[in-house]
Amino acid sequence: FRRQEQKLDTCVRCVEGKLDKHFVIAFGNQTYLALPKSKPLVRNHCLIVPLNHVSSCAQMDEDVLDEIK
Repeated sequence: FRRQEQKLDTCVRCVEGKLDKHFVIAFGNQTYLALPKSKPLVRNHCLIVPLNHVSSCAQMDEDVLDEIK
């Protein structure tokens, strides 16, 4: 449990963690839209990130996936 807690505390994408909020463009109900912290993969590259920490897309609730669509 402690190891997972440490990972959450240092997560650079978690809103409660180390997220650099100046990269955030907009907040939705379940997700937020942000610019990448490092060099973008392609022009206009953005990130859609769930507000609640998940390890994979398989852990996302249906409402989170719907908002991403």
